[in-house]
Amino acid sequence: FSSCTQNLCEAPTPTPTLTPIPTLVPTPQSTILAVIINRGLIGAEPTHKHVVYNVLILDQQGNEVKRVRGIIDAFDNISNSFKDNLVIDDSKSPFPTGSYSIKIKLNKYLAKLIPGSTPITSGTTNKLPATFPIVGDISGDNRIDIVDYNALVGCFAAKSQTASCINKSEPESGDSGTDYHADLNDDGFVDGIDYNIFLKSLNLGASGD
Repeated sequence: FSSCTQNLCEAPTPTPTLTPIPTLVPTPQSTILAVIINRGLIGAEPTHKHVVYNVLILDQQGNEVKRVRGIIDAFDNISNSFKDNLVIDDSKSPFPTGSYSIKIKLNKYLAKLIPGSTPITSGTTNKLPATFPIVGDISGDNRIDIVDYNALVGCFAAKSQTASCINKSEPESGDSGTDYHADLNDDGFVDGIDYNIFLKSLNLGASGD
């Protein structure tokens, strides 16, 4: 990567502003997904514990059944995992009981498909298997590549306070401090630790599921 800053210096695409997510209040008949997302190689406790994520539910033929967007509401230090009870909006019609394929996409991470088939029972809380996504998708395009490298360089150290650092967002309710997408271990700084994490992630996989 030593030549990247000399030969490949295109600015990353700005991350679009996310619209507020309405909070769904569960009822006794709600279908809920108990989501567990392990941070993998990152050991530091995150600064931001309320993180936007998306769940895509597919049927056995690969057809989209439902897209659900939520905000992580807890972090477990012991398992190094984000946790959330995601309420599926089935107010218009009950979510059909069945077996599904489920993809989860968390900010800064590649999308991860939960292996195998996951049963979901309508009107109950369904505990999903823990997912282990790869961090490093700074630009949010579900790839880890030169675009993300340039985004990291643009926010590195003191550059995080300049116009070159465009991949960032305001914190969700309950958190504080700007969320720099290049801050891969989410300790509040973009530094050599994040650079080394990025290199490891690049070796693990360049594209999400």
